[in-house]
Amino acid sequence: KPSGETLYEDGLKFAREKNWEEAVNTLQRAANSDPKNDQFQKALRRAEEELNNQERFETAVAKEKEGKLWGAIAQLRKISASSDFSAEAKMKLEKLEMHFETQQITVLEGAIREGRMDDAREEVEELGQNLPDSEVVKAFAEAIRGGKGSARRFLKRRGQGVKSASSSADKKSSKAAPAKGAPKKAAASVPSPPKKKSEPVSAGKGKDSGLVAKAKGFYRSKNLAGAVGILSKAMESGKGSPDVARLLSDLQSFKGAYEKAQTASGSARLKALERAYKKDKKLGGAFASSIGPGLADSYGKKAAADYANELFAPAAKAAKKALSYDKDNMNAAGVLKKCQAKGEAFFQQGITAFENGQNGVARTFLKLAADILPKGSSKHKKAKQALDAL
Repeated sequence: KPSGETLYEDGLKFAREKNWEEAVNTLQRAANSDPKNDQFQKALRRAEEELNNQERFETAVAKEKEGKLWGAIAQLRKISASSDFSAEAKMKLEKLEMHFETQQITVLEGAIREGRMDDAREEVEELGQNLPDSEVVKAFAEAIRGGKGSARRFLKRRGQGVKSASSSADKKSSKAAPAKGAPKKAAASVPSPPKKKSEPVSAGKGKDSGLVAKAKGFYRSKNLAGAVGILSKAMESGKGSPDVARLLSDLQSFKGAYEKAQTASGSARLKALERAYKKDKKLGGAFASSIGPGLADSYGKKAAADYANELFAPAAKAAKKALSYDKDNMNAAGVLKKCQAKGEAFFQQGITAFENGQNGVARTFLKLAADILPKGSSKHKKAKQALDAL
């Protein structure tokens, strides 16, 4: 069995390699071997924070790809300034905030043009909370406070400012502007939102509805090659609609993950199964009965391996995941029972250390207890309360 010092050095090596998950697991074992060692505790906290930052960054990237800009921004803002991810996160955050502001201002302008002032007030208030440093949002808020007339005059001035700064390439769009001899008519007119007609999203009706239905039928009968094939042909011939393109992309993503899960092993198989499960759920869940047991088996094996390595919190988490996919998984149920017994013991050790003023030891054991014990249980609540007090 490796010593605490050996585990500590191994953990630092993983940290230098930016392999934060392994760093946390290894440093947790070091900390467990010597709870009073402040050096081990400090290294563990640093690795845990970086693992959290890595997960936040990866979640932000995924949400950006899904078009969920605010979700991405919220994750990036949680990344600490001292993190290795800080510089890249800051650059991405600035870009996304600008994109988000532009997107939401378009919505706000539409509400003002259509006279929906209650919606405009709610929108600008929420925008002000989300983008407190935006001068544009502050200017909109001030104009909206003055009422409908004030907001529309502000919108008109804003539009004129954009026009005057435009290049000659914008002359085509200026053909609809009123002649110089009719200034009063121009003042009374309210320009339409630039993309008003393109905003509604098709619900999949029309000539492609039969093709989409046929592809979904292939998917439900677990004929992925057939589903992908007919949609690919439509796209290659230039006849595919956005609905066809979306469904094809979802099916191809699912197919890739599902096929990878059949050949991969270990953590690579687990990740592929998770991705396939999520994609399948989005498509309708036709493959859930074959993916679920695989996930339960993989998480059950991970739980057993983590427990053997004295990683009790990750073991409990993996066991719970396994049981969420298969409540009768005996392997996972056995591991979870042993983990919860450990959690009870950690709770008692943590509370005793807390009462004796041994804050470092208390923090280690109470954190383990809180990570293992069922949420909502009395001991879990007490462990969290004691941690908050440290």
